Amino acid sequence: MKKSNRGSIANRVKEQIRQAIADAKSEALPSIRYLAQFNACSTRTVRLIYESMVQKGELKVRPGLGYFASALPRMPAKQFKPKERWREVAERIRDDLRSALFLPAVDLPSQKELCQRYDVCVPTVGKALRALSAEGFLQGKGVHWRLPARSVQGNTRKVVRLLCSSTPGALRLETQREQEFMRTLVEESQRMGLELQVIGYEDRSEHPHFFSRGAKSLRLTKDPRLLGTIFSSWHMRDAGACLAMVARENLPVSIWWEGAHQGNVQRQFAKVGQRCFFDVGYGEEPGHTVGAYLHGLGHRRIAFLSPFHASDWSRERCRGLQRELQKTGGTLETWVMEEMQNPWTLRDQVIADTKWNQLPNALQTMFQTCGGDTQLTPWEELAPLKERAFDLAQMQRMRALLHPLFERVARKSQASAWVLANDLVGLMAQDFWMQSGTSVSRWPHLVAFDNTLESYVRGLDSYEFNTLGLVQQMLYHLVAPRHPQFSSGDVLHLQGRVICKGMSKPNVL
Repeated sequence: MKKSNRGSIANRVKEQIRQAIADAKSEALPSIRYLAQFNACSTRTVRLIYESMVQKGELKVRPGLGYFASALPRMPAKQFKPKERWREVAERIRDDLRSALFLPAVDLPSQKELCQRYDVCVPTVGKALRALSAEGFLQGKGVHWRLPARSVQGNTRKVVRLLCSSTPGALRLETQREQEFMRTLVEESQRMGLELQVIGYEDRSEHPHFFSRGAKSLRLTKDPRLLGTIFSSWHMRDAGACLAMVARENLPVSIWWEGAHQGNVQRQFAKVGQRCFFDVGYGEEPGHTVGAYLHGLGHRRIAFLSPFHASDWSRERCRGLQRELQKTGGTLETWVMEEMQNPWTLRDQVIADTKWNQLPNALQTMFQTCGGDTQLTPWEELAPLKERAFDLAQMQRMRALLHPLFERVARKSQASAWVLANDLVGLMAQDFWMQSGTSVSRWPHLVAFDNTLESYVRGLDSYEFNTLGLVQQMLYHLVAPRHPQFSSGDVLHLQGRVICKGMSKPNVL
C-alpha cells in the first residue's frame, strides 16, 4: 500500500473515531474489527490509531470492554461488566414455565424457536437449558426438553380429588371458565391415567359439610391411593376453614386462588409445604397482555370501561393496563363504576325486586301457552323459566346502566381502542355502536376478557384465560410437588393471550 494511501485511510479512521466520540458519549466506541472491515484496512492499522489517541489522552481504554471517550468518568469495572445472556434466558424460561406459557405436559419449543423468542444464539440457549437441567428444573432427552417426568404408571397412588363449592344436589359451576376448567380437568386426568374423585363442600348452611356426587354427606377419610387434592376456592364463604381440613391429610394441595381478598388464606397455607396457589383470572397480567396487544396494533390512547370496579379483578386489570401503557408511552382513560363487583350483584337486585307471589302464575301461563299441562308438571320443571326470566331482566338493567356510560365515552373520549371489563360489557358495547348508526370503520377497537363462545359469534377480540395451563400445572404439582417452581410459596400467575377474531366489530351477514 502506498504511503499516501495509508495516510488517507488513517485520517479517515481518526475522523470516524472522533465522530463516534461525539455521538456515543458514554457508550463504547466502534470495535477495531468493525473499523478495519468498514475501511478495508488491517486491524493493526486501526489498533495503532486507537493506541496513539490513548497516549495523547484523547481516549480511555478498558481492557476487555473497548475504547471510551476520555471525558467519561472512570467507573468501577463491575458496572460495565456485560450480563451473561444465558442467565437471563434461563430466568425467562423459568418464568414462561411458571406462567404455563410453556405447558408442563409437552416438550419445550425447539432450540431454534427459543433462539427466535429470546433473540439469542443457539449456544446461549443450550447453556441456559443445561443450567436448568443441573438444578433439576428441566429434563433433557436428545434435543427435547421438558419438566421432569413423574410417571404414575407404577405408583399405587393414582387418585386425584377435586374439591369445590356445592349444593346438596350439584356442584356450583356458575361461569363458563369454571365449566371449562371442569371439562379440561376430567380430560387431563384421564390422559395421565388418574382417577378423578369429585367432592362438594357446602358452607352456606349452619353446619358446613362435604357431599359426594350422589348428594350423600360424607367425611374426608384417608385413601392410600390419593395423590392429592385440586382445591377450587370459588364461591366458598370460608375457604380457609375448608382448606384447613384438607391440609390435615398432609398431601399435596393445588389451590385455584380466587383473588386478593383471599390473601390471608394464601399467606397462612403457602408456607406449610406441599400447598401451591394458582391464579388464572386475577392479578395484573391480563391487563398487561391486552395493553401490549393494542400497542402492537398502533393504539396509543386507550379507554378502560368497567361497571364492576368494586371488584379486585377489575381494578387489577386496569392497573396492569396502566403500567403497560406507561412502559410503552401510551395514555389510559378510565371510565368506571364502583357500585358492583360482578354481574351477579345486579342479578341479586333483580331477584330482590321481583314480586315472588306473581311469578309462579306468570310462569304457569307461559308454560300453558307453549302447550304444557301445569297439573302434570312439577314446579321443578318450571324453575328454568324462572331463571331465564331473571337473566332477561338482569340484561335489561345492565343495558340501561351501560348505555349512558357508552354515550359519555363516545362523546368525550379520544381513545382509539376500548378495553371492556368482560365479554358481557364488550358485547353490549358492540350493540351500542351498532344502534348508534356509526360506520363500522369508525368504531374504536373493542377488546374484552373471558373469550366466551358468543365473542366468536360476534367477532369480539377477547382475552383467553389459560385454563389448560392451569389444569396441567395443578396436576403436575400433585405429581411432582417438590419441583423448584413450587418452592417459593408465591402465587403462580398463569399467562393467557388475546384471541383476535379478525375484527373488533360484529359480523354482519
